[in-house]
Amino acid sequence: MPRISRSPRKFLRPRSEGGKAVFVQTLRARTPGVREIPPIEFSYFDTKDGTFKVARTEAMPIHVDATRVVTAWDAEGSASRPEAKELKTFAGGISATARKLDALVPQAFGSSGLLFGAAGWLLVLLPPLLFAALLIALKVRERREADPLAFRARGAGRRLLRALQATGRLPEAETHAAVLKTFRDYLGSKLKLPAAALTFAEVDGPLEKRGVPTETRALLKT
Repeated sequence: MPRISRSPRKFLRPRSEGGKAVFVQTLRARTPGVREIPPIEFSYFDTKDGTFKVARTEAMPIHVDATRVVTAWDAEGSASRPEAKELKTFAGGISATARKLDALVPQAFGSSGLLFGAAGWLLVLLPPLLFAALLIALKVRERREADPLAFRARGAGRRLLRALQATGRLPEAETHAAVLKTFRDYLGSKLKLPAAALTFAEVDGPLEKRGVPTETRALLKT
């Protein structure tokens, strides 16, 4: 089908000549079968009538000669030219790149092959493990913030043993004060009381309510 293209394809700005607006547009025949330039329409606003109108030209007959693409060899004027090779379409599809079938090695890829490799297991298991670890950390943080005293009481026993072991490396003059502070911290955590200035009278009642024997409380007081 004969076609005509415009160049360049952008909004045209007119120039003023003798009180008229002049538009310049380049037209290029893209096929040798073009016999005419079709009518060109131009929309404008008529200031006299106060309405929009459309101006239209008549079809302009032209004659287009067939030509060919000018190459770099034509520009240089060289007599010898490379032989033009046309692309051919194979009816059988893509041509084979291997001459023998034994050169082809099966390289199947799929979900079953992925799961049998160490990297495959890592890719499959790592996301849920990371999600589970994040979920556990959020739950622990939520429980700690909901009842910080209860969370502090859970690890009081372990902290007591570590602190008592550490007092054995202190000078004898500092041992008694360190042991007293250690038991104050432990009882404050377990009984949910301020540990800074705890006395035996403040912990004796709560320990008795929790079923601590009298002998054990007397040993603690000593």
